[in-house]
Amino acid sequence: MHADGARRGVFRHAQWHSVGDQRRIEVTFPLPFLDIDCVPVAARLAHVVEFSYGQPDPNLVRLAHSGGALVSWQVGSVGDALAAAEAACDVVVAQGTRCTPRRSSAHTPLTRY
Repeated sequence: MHADGARRGVFRHAQWHSVGDQRRIEVTFPLPFLDIDCVPVAARLAHVVEFSYGQPDPNLVRLAHSGGALVSWQVGSVGDALAAAEAACDVVVAQGTRCTPRRSSAHTPLTRY
């Protein structure tokens, strides 16, 4: 993908958040729609790059970290949460079965302890 196209792709997934008096960008990539060329662009522009709807991938985490972004991964199972931690994600967002109809790759739902 051309650099301008990657930039446009990033802004399709970007969300602005206010943190104190600063505005920060978070970019969320659902893995089924991921354009890998957008990840380095997002990592340079965003404070947080988040991935969802797929198994945690250490290569994507490294790619986002190399641009200076924090990396978050949305998970729906204990197995995926452990994989996200092992992949060096900075944040792991645990989705229970009530908030989303999807099932994660490991199919072991998160439970309250």
